[in-house]
Amino acid sequence: MNAKSLTVIGQGAVGLGLAAVVSLMSVSAAAAQPARDADGYRNARRLGGSTSFHKPSLTNPASLKRMASVKGMADDVRKVLNDAGLSDTSDEVLAMLSGGTPATVVGSCSEATPIDGVLVECDFQRGATLEWMAYRPNIGRGDRTPTRIEKFRWAGRQSFKAFLFRVTEDNRIHTFIVPKECGNLSLMSVQEIRRETPPAPAPPPTPPVIIAPPPPAPPVMTEAAPAIATVK
Repeated sequence: MNAKSLTVIGQGAVGLGLAAVVSLMSVSAAAAQPARDADGYRNARRLGGSTSFHKPSLTNPASLKRMASVKGMADDVRKVLNDAGLSDTSDEVLAMLSGGTPATVVGSCSEATPIDGVLVECDFQRGATLEWMAYRPNIGRGDRTPTRIEKFRWAGRQSFKAFLFRVTEDNRIHTFIVPKECGNLSLMSVQEIRRETPPAPAPPPTPPVIIAPPPPAPPVMTEAAPAIATVK
């Protein structure tokens, strides 16, 4: 076997080796992807990292306001909301990020029900769910374009700190959270506002039944007694 043949064989072996590595990586990635449960949610155990929506971590309402003022952030928020079909909430969401009225710290995020325009700080508990979370999947390659992770359940060892606010639009209450660790704008829930059913109109009054009086009785006719002739 000459050197040329060895080179061809060597190149073929390298190609097969690379193919095997790529195949193994694909299988590993597929195996690492958490499966969805019966409700369609996946478990998530970690926040932050290179795909965070914003760095550094948030600490207080002032830091959230600084995040909102970052160049291009408003356009990114609008894109995320538009892709989620919530473009009508964009102005209200940006107003909350840049200057929502802060309130006291509450307990569980799942139990927080602030009025519109009020920002609260809460704990997102283990087992709670999000409908989606914004992140930047390609920021490592210099692409800051945001997208969303759909439907996940928090399965971390402990709760995480977040900001929470609500926006009412089109007869729906949209509850958003922003985890302090990563700044990833997230939709927690959408709740329909129950409209009260107006009472049925009262039926029209039933007209009184008028009973006609009975006709008068016919007069009683008496026969005159026949005259008796007097015989003289």
